[in-house]
Amino acid sequence: MSVTTATEAPSLDQFSERPVPQPDYLSHPAYGGKFGHPTIGDRVRALLRFTPWMGIVLAKRWLMFDRLPTLDTYNGPMSGGAAARLIAVGRYVSPTIKGLARETARALSGSRLPPPSPEGAKVLAVLSRDGIAGVHLTTDQKTKLNGELAPYLAELRRKRAGQTKRSFEGNQRWINRHEGGALYAALDKILEQNGVMDGASGYLKREVEIKHLTLQINDKDDGFHYNKFTDVGLKEPSTNYMHLDTSEQMLKCMIYLNEVSTENGGFCFVPGSHRLNIGWFEGVVRRTNDRAGLSGYDPAVRRLFTALPAPLRFKCTFGADLLDSDPMTQQLARAERQFTSRDGDVFLFDNLGIHRGALISAGERLVIIANLA
Repeated sequence: MSVTTATEAPSLDQFSERPVPQPDYLSHPAYGGKFGHPTIGDRVRALLRFTPWMGIVLAKRWLMFDRLPTLDTYNGPMSGGAAARLIAVGRYVSPTIKGLARETARALSGSRLPPPSPEGAKVLAVLSRDGIAGVHLTTDQKTKLNGELAPYLAELRRKRAGQTKRSFEGNQRWINRHEGGALYAALDKILEQNGVMDGASGYLKREVEIKHLTLQINDKDDGFHYNKFTDVGLKEPSTNYMHLDTSEQMLKCMIYLNEVSTENGGFCFVPGSHRLNIGWFEGVVRRTNDRAGLSGYDPAVRRLFTALPAPLRFKCTFGADLLDSDPMTQQLARAERQFTSRDGDVFLFDNLGIHRGALISAGERLVIIANLA
């Protein structure tokens, strides 16, 4: 079995002073350049929006929530504000307690993982070095997977056809274990056969399972990644949609269900960016702003984000805010590699590395994304 590697991992020295290039938001044309110096009222409103969400992010981190098993009936992230999350806490008490008990037992037992399979060892070596590793599936494995996914794919196509306006969430269909038990079993077997589960377990230093699955369709008519700053006449930079995920202590698998090229949204990753040293506080701030909706691009949201104190002006979705005039932006764009079907069908990656995808100029891309924790 061959494992896809990055042809040339970049030197991280170029990002040593600032691991993720950081915009100067106070002078950025779409932020401080548009709204001027923040008023006291804006600062207060920004902090009132930010603070409760930081509490939620810190609580989830303390509870290791992102690595715990999800509900069998999970149907995607909750909508609504911080209050909605607090109301829903009751649903998660039991699985959280069971998950924490499991993690505590693991830590106290001191048990070690068994040696990975030869396939898993190959995946682990590449993943550890580059932050991403790709493998090819057999024809039989592809046929099995596509057969299990056929009804969900048909449902998602009907959902998209009924939309008047495309949205990121409208292109997705979450599949939970309660309804998709056969799919989970089939995919788990396929990933195990190709060393993906062993590679992921070795990387996270604990046994992993499929936490949840997301089916996604994208095509050239998706416009939600563009035209963010039309109010100031600014086009998206070469790093548009580069981001870090808000979830942590887990890995992701991007699985192509059709032939994917550079035109129809090949997945992009900056090799080596999983090793960038982003401090825990900055990581919490980035996740807080994304969870609080303060990383959005509506002018009113951008005004609030600009009003945050400088130590709190960080986003997970930072790519669109960079300016092509900044040399660091160009360095980051050059360090990126795009992975197509020639490189593999399954790409296991560290979701805290810098990545992006689904920027499509022609055709469509069909993927299922598996979170492993």
